[in-house]
Amino acid sequence: MTQPQYYTNCELRIFDLTNGEQDYLWVDYEDALHNDITGDAVSISLGTYHTPGAWHPADLVEQNGAVWQVRAGLFIGAAITYPVGVYYAWIKLVDSPAVLPKRAENRLVEIT
Repeated sequence: MTQPQYYTNCELRIFDLTNGEQDYLWVDYEDALHNDITGDAVSISLGTYHTPGAWHPADLVEQNGAVWQVRAGLFIGAAITYPVGVYYAWIKLVDSPAVLPKRAENRLVEIT
């Protein structure tokens, strides 16, 4: 995959897995309708612009104040690794019966 050359308003997060780096990828989610998403299962995926890849259960990191906003983390580099490339981050909440996947706004991930 060729690295994009133009990152306007994008936050690029680089993971150097060849040097054994292990760190969290943080992804924020806000429900546009302000539904209560307290306690919903959260998953994160790295994929293409149009399609998420494999989903991995995420750690719910922060849910301060508003119950329609969450921050989740995925620990990359230990049990979860990806091939070298540039990916778009995706986040999914299961708010029964709805499953709410969406591409994380302005989040690119580069694996080296």
